[in-house]
Amino acid sequence: MLRITLHSGELTLIIGPSGSGKTTVLSLLVCVIYPTGGDVVVNRQLISSLSQKKLAKLRLDQIGFVLQSFNWVAPLNAE
Repeated sequence: MLRITLHSGELTLIIGPSGSGKTTVLSLLVCVIYPTGGDVVVNRQLISSLSQKKLAKLRLDQIGFVLQSFNWVAPLNAE
């Protein structure tokens, strides 16, 4: 069992060695995949009961994350 409680405005890091499940946990938290057992609840909403439209709204309004890869956007030069 894994229980994670995250609070608005707090910085949360997910770290660990390769293969430890970081991407899986992140995918569960942002409602991209569903667990094979148990539930994911975001702001008292059971995500498995939400439509795709409501999931998209939840992600838009209540979920945000920054990935560690800083080089996904090409550097810009000011002249």
